[in-house]
Amino acid sequence: MHFCELSADTNGSSYTVVENAFITQFMPDAPPRYTEVYLYGLLLCSRQNDNSLENICAALNLTPIDVKTAFTYWEELGLVSVIGADVFRVVYMPIKTSVSLLKKVKPEKYFDFNKKIQNVIIDRMISVNEFKEYYDFLEATNFEPDALVAVAEYSVAQKGKDISYRYILTVARNLATYGIKSVQAVKDTLKARSDYSSDVRLILKSLGSRRQLDATDEELYQKWTKDFGFTFDVINTVAKNVKYGGMKTLDNLIYEYYKQRLFSVKEIEDYSANKNRLYTLAKQINAAIGVYYQTLDMVVSEYIGPWLSKGYDEDTLLIIAKYCFKSGIRTLEGMHSVVSRFYKMGLITQSAIDQYISGLLQTDEQIRQILSSAGILRKVTNQDRTNFKIWTAEWNLPKEVIAYAAEISKGAANPAAYMCKILSDYKDRGVKTLDQAKTSADKKSAASVSYDFKQRDYTDDELRSLFDNLEGIEV
Repeated sequence: MHFCELSADTNGSSYTVVENAFITQFMPDAPPRYTEVYLYGLLLCSRQNDNSLENICAALNLTPIDVKTAFTYWEELGLVSVIGADVFRVVYMPIKTSVSLLKKVKPEKYFDFNKKIQNVIIDRMISVNEFKEYYDFLEATNFEPDALVAVAEYSVAQKGKDISYRYILTVARNLATYGIKSVQAVKDTLKARSDYSSDVRLILKSLGSRRQLDATDEELYQKWTKDFGFTFDVINTVAKNVKYGGMKTLDNLIYEYYKQRLFSVKEIEDYSANKNRLYTLAKQINAAIGVYYQTLDMVVSEYIGPWLSKGYDEDTLLIIAKYCFKSGIRTLEGMHSVVSRFYKMGLITQSAIDQYISGLLQTDEQIRQILSSAGILRKVTNQDRTNFKIWTAEWNLPKEVIAYAAEISKGAANPAAYMCKILSDYKDRGVKTLDQAKTSADKKSAASVSYDFKQRDYTDDELRSLFDNLEGIEV
């Protein structure tokens, strides 16, 4: 089931089709990042792979909350249908389904609103079309008319008396997506944002920007401080190091540091100093396991960073990558499973991992010799390793006893199965030494050896109990 998909009456193709109505009627008033989310989601509708909330977040450097908020905005306009709360899915609807939102409104319904908002925007007369845009928004969102007047007052204070209605509606729609629609809630929120103005102006100065601040700037600052937990000093220090891209680049960096849980200037400076080293390591690990990523941001944030935070160094991670490649593990997620398993076993340093792998190779050599004694000439398999672990660790049979069983199994029709049968008999008889094994063994050739195993019939309850107990045994 995909994250984004087209409705049954909307045609998909190998290219992304954007209806003209979206560009002319909806895009001009929409916040830019909401438009980005809509268009990228439309692209995902035609993809079978990577069609997920995680993909759109990574591609646009947004949080899941940002993406869901954007789709909620488009749902209120009738362009998409959001399905599910736990499993968030989006269905794109034809633009024609939104026509019902453009219904006519009786002028007397908003008589008081008309006078109030005209008294706010005093440098020009509000056109019929502009009033219609306000009515459409109020009808579609249940936003209180006086709350929209409060937004207009805030916008005039921000941009001047000749403010565009598109700016007013952009601020209002953003508030509506967060459920802020009443007069008091809107005033409280906008006052809180206004309190950020001096801080945001300093940040714009640190970015080298001379433009006026707007509601989007204050909204971003609110997210960085209230949602993410950064202080002004940290944000401003990061801003001074931004060379291009302004607030968008700063937003991407703050989100990156938030994901890495870097909240102090020192932590960020150390991370930035090591960033080139991390990207070089990411390239080397990708090459070692045979994968390629055009951009390495996700590789560094999702894999390299967490691995290093566990205490692994570059050389150890490269050794693990080479081990994974030779073992047929050719994905970063597969390597992540190996790293997690090693970490759980306390294998963090290169020497500890080398010692562990060396032990595995020595065990494989012992198993190979046992198989050779039984006349089995092939590579050691996982089943062989499992059997050997059971014989030695669970049945407590000495290796020389196992080797002896292998020797007398040589020549049997199925030496491996015959050896297992002999060793099972040793376990039942309590054989613990080589002398005991030789005493209990029949001296006939393997082809004619026949142990006298007692047979009995088991009831269904007994068999059920047996297999219930086996389910708890790790092999």
